[in-house]
Amino acid sequence: MNCTLYEETQRFALWVYIVMVGVGKDPGNPESEPIPIGVVGLTMGFLVLMSNLMLLRVRVREEDIYVSLGILFPMMWRRVRLDAIHAELVVKYNPLRNAGGWGMRMGMFESKPTTFFNARGNRGVLLEMDTRPVLIGSQNPEPLAEAIARAREQYARTHKS
Repeated sequence: MNCTLYEETQRFALWVYIVMVGVGKDPGNPESEPIPIGVVGLTMGFLVLMSNLMLLRVRVREEDIYVSLGILFPMMWRRVRLDAIHAELVVKYNPLRNAGGWGMRMGMFESKPTTFFNARGNRGVLLEMDTRPVLIGSQNPEPLAEAIARAREQYARTHKS
């Protein structure tokens, strides 16, 4: 059983939703051709899939950290085992410059290739590991880092070799 010790859920900024809705809008030209039903269907399907990604959920559990993007079902996720983490650091970053935007991204942080999971803001928790570091965006990075540290300590105590 992998019980959740800490959870944070973030929604993307309001402007992201406005842009998504605005992308498919016709400016109302009365002479424009009708939009084929197939295009409407594909557009609606795309919007449903994209809107599903508009929720970032971080769960610190007894054996791992589970990060996912998805409201109805996770479409992108990452599981990081607690014993793979060397340190958890509260950091400030620039989502556009470091990761190229929001969501699940590959980018650079402190000159190292890094995997980013972010929804809004410019603060998060950097998980240092032997493999590619993971930066988890957070509206509450201090409590998230503390929960990860506690979970790692508890895991180390219960899984001594």
